[in-house]
Amino acid sequence: MRAAADSVIPLISAVGHETDTTLIDYASDRRAPTPTGAAEMALPVRSELAASVGDLGGRVSRLLLRLVEKRRLELRSAIGAFPRADALLQAPRQRLDMASHKFSGALGQAIARKRSAYGELAAQLRPGALRRDVERRRIDVSRAAERLRPAAMRRIDHARRQLETQGRVLDSLSYEGVLKRGFALVSDADGNLVRAASGISGGDALSLRFADGDVAATATGEAAPQPKPAQASAGPKARAKPKAKTAAKQGDLF
Repeated sequence: MRAAADSVIPLISAVGHETDTTLIDYASDRRAPTPTGAAEMALPVRSELAASVGDLGGRVSRLLLRLVEKRRLELRSAIGAFPRADALLQAPRQRLDMASHKFSGALGQAIARKRSAYGELAAQLRPGALRRDVERRRIDVSRAAERLRPAAMRRIDHARRQLETQGRVLDSLSYEGVLKRGFALVSDADGNLVRAASGISGGDALSLRFADGDVAATATGEAAPQPKPAQASAGPKARAKPKAKTAAKQGDLF
C-alpha cells in the first residue's frame, strides 16, 4: 500500500474478479476490473490510434488547403490592385517621344545658328577686312604711344622734383650743414662721438671734424667746470637768464 502510494510510475490496480474494493484501489492512479482491462487502458488499440491519426491528418490537410486557397485569393486581389505594365510605361513612353522630337528640332536649330554665325565670321575674315583691321589697330597703337611718351616724361619730371625736394630737406637736416655754420664734431681715438667735456681726460687723443676736413688734437688740463644753475629770483634780472640756457642747449646738438 505505501509502496504503491510512493511510486513515481503510474499504477493501475487490477486485482480482478473481486467483489470488495481493496486498499490499493485508493492508492493507485487507475482501477481496472481485470488485468485485461488494465492492459487495454495502458495500451490503446492500434486500429483506433490509426483512425485517430488519419482523422487528424485529414483535418490538417483540409486546413492547409483552405489556407492555400485563401492566400491564392488574396494574391489575385493584390494583383488586380496593381496597375498593368502598359499603363505604367505609357506616360514615360510619351515623355520619351516628346523629348526625342524636341531634341531633333533643337539640334537642327542649333546647327543652323552655328552655320549662320560661322558664315558671318567667314565674311569678316576676308584678306581686305583683315588688312583694314590691322591698319586700324596699328593707328590706335601709334596714337597711344604718342600719348604715352609725354605722360611718362611728366611722371619722371614730377618724380625728379620730389627727389630734389627730399634731398634739400635731407641737406637741411644733415649735421654737415651745422658744421658749415662753425661747429665741430669731436670724437675720441676709437671714433666714438664725444658729447660732453666731462667725458674727456687730460692727454686723450681727439679728432675734430670741421666742414672742410678733420684735425687731430690732444686734450690738455682738466675738464672745464660745469656752469651752476641760476637761483630763482623775483626781480627783473632773473628774467634775463633764459638766453644763457639757449646758448648751452645749442652746443648740445651733437
